[in-house]
Amino acid sequence: MPEVSVILPTMDRWGLLTRALASVLAQEDVDLEVLVIDDGSSDGTPTRLGAIGDPRLRVLVQESNQGVARARNRGIEEADGEWIAFLDDDDFWAPTCLREHLRSIADAGAGWGYGAAISVGPDRPSRVMMPAPAEELEDGLLQHNLVGPPSTVTVRRDLLDEIGGFDERLSVIADWDLWVQLSRRAPAALCEDPLVGYWDHSDGMHHQNRSQLNDEIGYLGEKYADLMPTRERFGVRTAARLTVEADRLAGRRVPAAFAYLRIGASERSGVDLLRGVALLGGERAVSRLKSAARAEAPEPEWLTAAIGQPADRGVETDGRVPGSLEVA
Repeated sequence: MPEVSVILPTMDRWGLLTRALASVLAQEDVDLEVLVIDDGSSDGTPTRLGAIGDPRLRVLVQESNQGVARARNRGIEEADGEWIAFLDDDDFWAPTCLREHLRSIADAGAGWGYGAAISVGPDRPSRVMMPAPAEELEDGLLQHNLVGPPSTVTVRRDLLDEIGGFDERLSVIADWDLWVQLSRRAPAALCEDPLVGYWDHSDGMHHQNRSQLNDEIGYLGEKYADLMPTRERFGVRTAARLTVEADRLAGRRVPAAFAYLRIGASERSGVDLLRGVALLGGERAVSRLKSAARAEAPEPEWLTAAIGQPADRGVETDGRVPGSLEVA
């Protein structure tokens, strides 16, 4: 029986999928299987996966798109591992990621773990995304996703069985909902070493589904109403922040700048204040901020190997990207 089952849902993103899959198959010192759940692709993904020939790879095909929550749940149902790790098809791992995450969980005697990530995109500097400490999760998750994306999380299988997996009424923030439930059932462990590459791009789910995001936050507000402090609503601050990020990526610079300044002032966040000032200053100010961020946070070798040099980070999802598998 494999130690870890990696759940990797995908649909019509072959170029990105090959990079994610390559990073899984390169994991060191971990006995694993990887279940790729094809959620209704029309680009020949299942056939292409069949040409890889790695015995650790299992391909599950859903003939029609059923949503990412259902895809992940199917992977969990079919998995054989004692531990479940999640990876999105546009993200990727350092070769030591699973080993170090499992070590953090074991050292803390925890039932699940999460870790820091490095956010990077085709037009953005890399920056470390450091989640909140484990002791802040139970209450803090009611307002923000303090854990981060699924690609940073490893969970004991029996905990997922107890919860019932992802809520299939959700899509954009089904992961956040699961973290809320996990935080109330078992202690968590944080791996502070950033070993996950988070590809931040305009085709990402949070940037493409703003109205659905707001609807889902409203649904979770009802689901967790009994847990919320008086006069607090579930996830309101996060909804505002994601809306601003979508405006920024869509080129709506001035509205995004003022929204960042409001968030920075209300949450006493120097990073958001700096973002607002840089956006108001125009492209030159934004470029200076990006250059400073690169200088302060040199990229590890595994990240550059996966996505190339900063000047070459455009990506075509129907072609090959740096760090991908050599598959026709």
